[in-house]
Amino acid sequence: MAKPHQLESLPVHETGSATDWQVLTLTGLVERSLVPGARALDKPPHTSRTADFECEESWVARDQRWKGPSVASLLEMTGTWSAARYVVFASGDYTICPTTGEGAALRPILAVRLNGATLERLRGGPCRLIVPGRPSHHSVKWVNAIRVAADLEEWNPTTSGPPPAGP
Repeated sequence: MAKPHQLESLPVHETGSATDWQVLTLTGLVERSLVPGARALDKPPHTSRTADFECEESWVARDQRWKGPSVASLLEMTGTWSAARYVVFASGDYTICPTTGEGAALRPILAVRLNGATLERLRGGPCRLIVPGRPSHHSVKWVNAIRVAADLEEWNPTTSGPPPAGP
């Protein structure tokens, strides 16, 4: 495998999704749904992660410093039900669906800052999922929905759009 081309910073990829973000919904098998806007997500406490950001397109941006609320802290605020087995992260119809165990082990954050500055919309702001140790396609830009689920059959992102509110 060829060594990835090293970039000085994370590149910008044009897309229409950047302007669509309004709020984040956190629903599903939770006691209390959350609907935080960008300002609420930017309030501490925050978790920091420094990691290389390596893309499958053969480039890497070294030592990117991400900061934002941990997914664990957001789930704790919702009172996640014990039946929860998956955490579905969505940006429009793009999703990743780690198990709750994978999510706990990987310690993802919803980054609102990159290298000390507010995360720009074209780089995934106002919030981007950062999953250390996973390929870059797990770092979902413009996360607008997190749904806690018992199984993945209850919601099909390819036919249903964003996850529905409530269990």
